[in-house]
Order: sequence, then C-alpha cells, then structure tokens
Amino acid sequence: MELNRISLFTSIKNNQIANIYFFLEEEIFFKLEAIDLIKKRVIKNEFSLSFNFNHYYGSDTPIEEIITTANTLPVFSEKRLIIVDEFEKLKKWSILNSYLANPSPTTHIIFNSREKRLPSAIKPSKAVIVKFYPLNERELSGWIIDRIKKNGKIITSYALAKLMEYTDNSLIEIANEIDKLILYTGEKREINESDVEYIIGDNKNYNIFALSDAILRRDFILSLKIFRRIFSSGTDVGSVFYNLNSTFQKIWLIKYFKNLRMNDNEIMREINLRWFQYNKLKVSLNYYTEKKLEEAVKIFFKYDKLLKSSGVISKDILIEKLIYELCN
Repeated sequence: MELNRISLFTSIKNNQIANIYFFLEEEIFFKLEAIDLIKKRVIKNEFSLSFNFNHYYGSDTPIEEIITTANTLPVFSEKRLIIVDEFEKLKKWSILNSYLANPSPTTHIIFNSREKRLPSAIKPSKAVIVKFYPLNERELSGWIIDRIKKNGKIITSYALAKLMEYTDNSLIEIANEIDKLILYTGEKREINESDVEYIIGDNKNYNIFALSDAILRRDFILSLKIFRRIFSSGTDVGSVFYNLNSTFQKIWLIKYFKNLRMNDNEIMREINLRWFQYNKLKVSLNYYTEKKLEEAVKIFFKYDKLLKSSGVISKDILIEKLIYELCN
C-alpha cells in the first residue's frame, strides 16, 4: 500500500502504525518528523528506548542481524522499533522478502532511503510505502505561512521571499530560522523583511550553502572559515556531511544526464531541482571534471565510514579533513 505524506501523518496520529514502512525520496525534514512521531508512539519511555530501539545502516549491517532483532520479543514493552537507513545497500533480498511476507507483529521497521523507487527485487506485499517529495515553491510558501501561523504570527510577502532566498528553500534550515524569528519578534505579531534581514542576513555568508559554494570553487581557506563558524554556532556535523554529500551527488547527476543529452528542464525534473538551485550547481561543472566528481564520490564514501566509526578523532576534525580533500 502506498500513502502520501499527509495520509501518513494522519494515520500515525490515530495510532494506526504499520509494521513495515519504506520511506523513499529526498525530503529529509518530513522523514525525520514522521520517524519522531512513530518513535513517540512505539517507544514509551527511556527504559524502553535502551532495549527496544535499534538503528542500522544497510551499508554495514548484515540483513540476518536486522531480521534476528526484528524477531526478538521486546523487553518489558509491547513493541520494538527498528530504523534501517540506506536499506537499498542491503544484500540477500530473499531473506528480507521472507520476513516481509511474515513480519513480527511486535516489531515496527522503517526502511529509509533517498532513492526514488524500491529495488525491483523487494516484494513489499504487507508494507506501507511513502514517498517524501520535495515541496514545490507554492507548497513551500504555504508550509512556511502555516508554520508561522501556528505560532500566532503572520509574515509579510517580502519577508517570506527573503526567508526563502536566504535559506535556499531547505526545510530544516527554514524551520530553524522560523524558530529564531519567533523568539526575536517576541510579542510582535507580524514578521517583516527587516526581521528576516536582521536574524538571517548576517549569517547568509556563513551557512551550509555558502560552505558548499566555497568547496565547489575549491577555496579551502574560505571553506574552513565558514565551516568553523557554522560548527561553533551549534550546527550538527551530520547535517553538514549530509548536505555536502547531497550537493555533490546532484552535481554528478547533472553531469551524467548532460552526457545523455538531456535538456535542462528534463534534468531539473529528474533531480527535483528549482531553476536557481540548478543554475548554481551547473556552474560547478566548470570546477569539477567527471573524473574529479567520481573521486569526490569516493571521498564521501570513505568519510561516511569514518564518521560512523570515529572514536579518537572528533567529527569536526574529520569534516575539516573531508573539506581539504574535496578542495585539493
């Protein structure tokens, strides 16, 4: 069965939680929101969290281990929750399909991926499939207005446009900036352009998008300066890595589709990009040859492993090393 995002949230709030979910597509904000809601419904307290919640990566976890956990009865609880990121990297689909045909009634599993569709080998007969599409500009405007309205405020059209411009339409960043604007404006009901300029304007040269631009220009000194600034402001290292990796993947895809002689509109539809995002990334092809992009993909794969297993080396140092390799 396939649900859209709205139907999914409605079913979760009504405690109608499926045993098997497949989350697809790239809009991570709504995925995290859905996972958090499911987690609150299934895992009732901190004690249950310690014994009945597992988070795996398909890239480094055998399917047998995941299935064994799924078939294990929860400890002093009615339910168990398992998250499997990068599930498309799992091997031995036949073992997974056997479980999907007869899932444990006491376990909920969310298989999460940024892929657009399920691998053809998977047989999700008893699963719920949800595709988290990026919002188009009209949907995004409505989402921002509604989120601000829920906090008892309104936003002017100019302020709305400025907010979208400064945040590059990233839902995670927009949500964070809305929270700041709500706090800053206090008792004032209307958020105007000067409020947005004051809260976000000074930081627009020191955010994840400015970091991506500096790295794509191979400006190591500026990249390092921007990263240290955003890291000191409390930005999560995992979020930095995810956004940089996503940026390079999109550039590689642009290059790939251009080699297939697809036009700009076709490429934008395929990768779910808006014009200003596409044009910004397309310029990066002047700095990266196809060979260099392939090297960048390998670099991200290496640091993905290092970040997941880092012990002695702090994660911010690993990101600085990643930036150095990408710029050189």
